[in-house]
Amino acid sequence: MSADEGIEALDALDVVAQVLSTVGIHCTVEHRWYAIPDLREALREHHEVDYLYLLVRDCPSGPPGALLCNPDVGGCGPTDNIRGAIAEALDTMERLPRLAVVAPMLASAGPALVANPWPWLVHLAYEIVERGVLGVVTLQDALDPANWHAFLALFFSELTAHGQSDQAARTAREKIAGLPAASAPVVMTRMRSARLWYEPHLMNETRRDQTWDLLISRVAEGRCTPIIGPGVDYRIARFRQHIAQDWAERYQYPLAMHEQLSLPQVAQYIAATRGEPHLEAAFSKDLRAFALQRYGHLLKGVERGQPLAKMLALIAGKVLLAEPDDPHVVLASLPFATYVTANFNNFLAEALRRSEPARVPTELVFNADGPSQGEAAISAPSPEQPLVYHLFGRLDDIESLVLTEDDYFDFLIDFWREHERVPSVVRAALASSSLLFLGFNLNQWDFRVLFRSLLKGAGNQKRRKQLHVAVQVDPDDDQITDPDRAREYLEQYFEGFSESEVSIYWGSSEDFLSELQRRWRERGS
Repeated sequence: MSADEGIEALDALDVVAQVLSTVGIHCTVEHRWYAIPDLREALREHHEVDYLYLLVRDCPSGPPGALLCNPDVGGCGPTDNIRGAIAEALDTMERLPRLAVVAPMLASAGPALVANPWPWLVHLAYEIVERGVLGVVTLQDALDPANWHAFLALFFSELTAHGQSDQAARTAREKIAGLPAASAPVVMTRMRSARLWYEPHLMNETRRDQTWDLLISRVAEGRCTPIIGPGVDYRIARFRQHIAQDWAERYQYPLAMHEQLSLPQVAQYIAATRGEPHLEAAFSKDLRAFALQRYGHLLKGVERGQPLAKMLALIAGKVLLAEPDDPHVVLASLPFATYVTANFNNFLAEALRRSEPARVPTELVFNADGPSQGEAAISAPSPEQPLVYHLFGRLDDIESLVLTEDDYFDFLIDFWREHERVPSVVRAALASSSLLFLGFNLNQWDFRVLFRSLLKGAGNQKRRKQLHVAVQVDPDDDQITDPDRAREYLEQYFEGFSESEVSIYWGSSEDFLSELQRRWRERGS
């Protein structure tokens, strides 16, 4: 592509930005082409993006690593590698966009260039979805600019109205007269519902205020215990998914494709074929690499060499806890006496120490095989000196981590059989307070095992009648497409607890905690 053609191609981005502005979308345009390393850095800087528009150009000549749209052009390196590198560059973004648009820009260089980049583009869209972006719009055949711009305007107008990407695309295609089916833009999504936007809410809207009032009063009385999962922080959730995918490819995981996103199942395969020491070493090494890839630029040389748990705490202090609406910060601002966490890191404890006024947490880890944690050494937790209890291990003791399917089965068996190893203050909190589940994927092992384990010890029939459980359900969980199905799914776990009150919140952890904090402050406590 000549210099003039390259400039003209970039000018096309201004046209797209102008089109999107007509439907109320503000765009920031980068007027330059990026090779892969530069693309990573550029995406790192744009960490609060709802939509990402990627203009991909062909590369008839140039260095390896240049962006490549044409699969048969030599001299630019393997196209699969470049396609994967583009998708992987999104890993540098702190928060992924909800939607990406992948569009081509071809040079008019004659027959030396293959004029069919569409399969390559569709595969790129698929790989971007695999990296965690909820949906990707792309082309499957040539489309003139006027129709493409018309489609974008109609699509985004519909999308902002109702959030349903497949419906928005269908409506936009139908409104463009004479659009050939083969040229129609397509939407790829990892969501069964294809919904990109949603309105956070409690189910049973008729009792919304009563439910919030009950929850707030339980917090004020010291009778609410948060149970915290990996999804409470989208960064942690992304790491678990990415490491499962990377391991499935690296170790040639032989089972179903959908299982390749499940860390316990892939970890079980590695432990069985390579041994648990190899698994633990690989987890520690890859978690460090993942953290350094995304946040290493914030650390000094000596900080990068710290033990894993300490290095992550340093990152938490620089990034996660510097944000007032970070879920850990919000949790630390509320007067819980006991926090139960399924996470391996110490982000919550760091947030408690940094809160104002500072709170002094005690951290304990459940270990069925280790020495019992003496009751005398554990004082009754309070909002000023809370307890953070790690159910599935902690990073500073890598052997304590619950990683594999077998580990989860062992936990399920041991947690109540070895109940004397669980401090009495924790048992009391789990048996006599409202349980608030945050950041769990309802279809994942950690939630299923934990839910069963905790409810098994819920106490006598009177306690079951008084039980109140609130579960935050993330709409981005691609196994749960609507609140009603979520309720049906949860009812399977409440057989024998039919008189219990179960509240389901449809929204992200950030959504839920933001409203909980707002209502707490309005209460004047």
